[in-house]
Amino acid sequence: VERRRGRGRSHNGERKSSGDGRRRIRKSASSLLPTPVKLHDESDDEEFVGVQMTVLPHPLANGDVVRLTLEINGLPIGSEEDEDHKSVASPTRRRPKTEIKGSKGNRSESMLGVDRVLLDTGRISAGITTARRSIRKWEPIEASTFKLRCGPDYRRNGFKKASVGSFYDIAAVDTFRANEKKHISDIGNKVELSELMEHGEEGWFHGLPRIWIVVLQVPAYAPSVLASVQDGDGFAICFYFKLNKRGEEAAKEGKGCAKVMKKFLSEPLSISDADRGPHQWKNMVRLANSDELQIGWVLRGYVQKYNAKPFLSRNCKSYYKGSSHFEVNVDIHRFNYVSRQGMYQFRSLLKQLTLDIGFVVQCDTDDEMPEKLLGCVRLKGMDAENDAVPLPLKSSTS
Repeated sequence: VERRRGRGRSHNGERKSSGDGRRRIRKSASSLLPTPVKLHDESDDEEFVGVQMTVLPHPLANGDVVRLTLEINGLPIGSEEDEDHKSVASPTRRRPKTEIKGSKGNRSESMLGVDRVLLDTGRISAGITTARRSIRKWEPIEASTFKLRCGPDYRRNGFKKASVGSFYDIAAVDTFRANEKKHISDIGNKVELSELMEHGEEGWFHGLPRIWIVVLQVPAYAPSVLASVQDGDGFAICFYFKLNKRGEEAAKEGKGCAKVMKKFLSEPLSISDADRGPHQWKNMVRLANSDELQIGWVLRGYVQKYNAKPFLSRNCKSYYKGSSHFEVNVDIHRFNYVSRQGMYQFRSLLKQLTLDIGFVVQCDTDDEMPEKLLGCVRLKGMDAENDAVPLPLKSSTS
């Protein structure tokens, strides 16, 4: 219900103007509407007009969007698509776009709406957990901001240069939470991926999947030196990458790093890192706003040592495959104690971090060089604690 101050008379009979500067409803337009309910207080007259709000999510290629349809007694207002409605359906001036804001420290109203959709439908659309936020939590970045291996003779010279594009573009991001890793594994077979693809794009393309999913499984519990705990309460940050035109062209040619990627994908899902040889999965995480953070010397030293440095996550991964996707789960629960402790120290700062994340399949010889980024993304102010959707869904049988 939206309150609009209108002209009224005070108790001494004098006519009063609008109190807060809001434009009142013109008589010519209000005559089209049923008589509004009027309530009185000790100061002046106030009109209360019912407003119906419908939220339509559009979570795909262009990011997180919230669109509002407002109606006064069944008549739409504020329509940007049809200017002709201004004289009748929009009796007041068009209002600024409304943002849905969450209460600080609690689960946001937008995420409560996502929870209701999930429970009502029992269906998870890829990207739904970031679809209804008024503040976007991720954005694409240029692949050239990451430096990767190049020839000649990398083993001897160690040359690196900026990645010339990437095979995949970021299409969506999700955050989930579960008390066991099995609920946040094999995400590609738990969510609906079809909305990320155009009609006819389903399936694999010349040996590469249309959708490449990367899931970072992050423990929410403190690491222990004595106990060897590798499962428990944790989060999953899921990245959905879609094959782009550059990736399609490279897949058709099947040379260089594209040939390496195809070989990586053709291996058995249960293969160990040792059996993969030099063609390893590499992760890159860069803290882009370290200078803005108020952190102690221990954490700052950790950042200086490991920031933007590629790491292999050996024997801490699992792989899954679907009709149109391939998925890599990076299991941080299984990292060594020092790595987990360092990451755990940053948990309270997560909402302040700007992280640039990239992934690549390692190349080794000159005929495989230069390396090319699989995909990359920037995360800004992620709040997994409050915005993650719990899995399994209550209506789910899993």
